[in-house]
Amino acid sequence: MMRGASCIAVAVLAAFMADPANAADVKIGVIYPLTGNAASAGQSARDAVHLGADIVNNANPDLKNLPLGATAGLPHLGGAKIVLDEADHQGNPQIGQQQTLRLITQDHVAAMLGSYHSSVSLVATAVAERQGIPYLVADSVATNITGRGFKWTFRTTPIAPDFAKAYADFLTQLKQSGRKVDSIVIVNENTDYGTSVAASLVQAAKTANIPVAAQIPYNANSSDVTAQVLQLKTLNPDAVIFVSYTADIILYFKTMKNLNYLPPIIIGDDSGFSDPSFIPNVGDLARSTAAPSTSASWDRTATSSTRCSSGNTAAISTTPAPAGWRASSCSLTPSTAPARPNRTRSRRRCVRPISSPTS
Repeated sequence: MMRGASCIAVAVLAAFMADPANAADVKIGVIYPLTGNAASAGQSARDAVHLGADIVNNANPDLKNLPLGATAGLPHLGGAKIVLDEADHQGNPQIGQQQTLRLITQDHVAAMLGSYHSSVSLVATAVAERQGIPYLVADSVATNITGRGFKWTFRTTPIAPDFAKAYADFLTQLKQSGRKVDSIVIVNENTDYGTSVAASLVQAAKTANIPVAAQIPYNANSSDVTAQVLQLKTLNPDAVIFVSYTADIILYFKTMKNLNYLPPIIIGDDSGFSDPSFIPNVGDLARSTAAPSTSASWDRTATSSTRCSSGNTAAISTTPAPAGWRASSCSLTPSTAPARPNRTRSRRRCVRPISSPTS
């Protein structure tokens, strides 16, 4: 809820910067993948944006600490309301480019918000830049999106090198604790998202002196990943880092089960792993890993004894844990030390391991 409202607040601020004299309702263009291989994630993001707009448009005295939460409408624009103008980019950069241009030139939105896929955000922000319209990138991590000197592009999420460093730190700590981490493999979808994160992972691993046995790029729309899983099985790394969207990571897990392969450690780079549809689709394959962030509950009784047993899969994700918690290799335990600023923490906890492959 806070993330959706905060993104709306930033988008409104950007729109106000572009046209501060406009006291009419503020129309914001929103593009997400509402169909395609990441439709569930896109629909979830869309729901969050709708919730944010609802919070801004209506008075919520109980949310006085949330930006624009306590008042009804936009106080500096005479109570103007937010109107959302939505489009489905289907995970296709060309469609995203076309829809962004349509929303700006035909629907005359004051600002843009989106778009989950880094490949779409890359081209959509270029369209908005040419039109002089603010574009808030809320959840795309490819480094080059905000590395082009654009005036009208804003981003509120960590970027690829931030995640890569967190994973390298995690693996280094595991190694220091006695866990075998002599080689890793990076499996990434091959658009801007996966390519950017994978490149950052290679660099972070090199800096941390962690050997990368292979980098395996693939098409996220693939219907068969048998060859890639067989390559993993042959390489037999100590850890596999997946940089994947929803449908493809589900396919990977089912294929790993069919081929009776289980990496000792799996790290999921959020995205498909954090999609609410991930666990319902993989069922028991997700046991001994992480529950999705939309349905997981924090268990303050969790201790280090609830970690995954040796030989099962440990998993981490890239969203912060609540204050007072720290992440072990596969569990959350109360932390006696204050959290360090900007430190990526796990937002998930493990459940009892079973014999099935896990993530």
